[in-house]
Amino acid sequence: YAEEIAPGLTPGDTLVFGHGFNIRFGYITPPEGVDVFMVAPKGPGHLVRREYVDGRGVPVLVAVEKGASGKAWDLALSYAKGIGGLRAGGIKTTFAEETETDLFGEQA
Repeated sequence: YAEEIAPGLTPGDTLVFGHGFNIRFGYITPPEGVDVFMVAPKGPGHLVRREYVDGRGVPVLVAVEKGASGKAWDLALSYAKGIGGLRAGGIKTTFAEETETDLFGEQA
């Protein structure tokens, strides 16, 4: 991120995540003026694809960390819909909640 992505970010850009870990634990700090959202499917990529192709979807967690443009939620929901996630259901969350529940679920 620091070498390849951050130098090219300017106000009005958007960073999209599939997991909240790097934002939650401070490994990535987006600059001001950049939208930051997450669409986290509750299943592995091959399942997301299979369900999408079959006209269904895998539930998704959706969060906006920074909504500088005022349009981050609309864009996040369009991504969630685009991968079929809203067919199965979308849950509003935060980067911290998604990360902590995911890590807990992997350990419990």
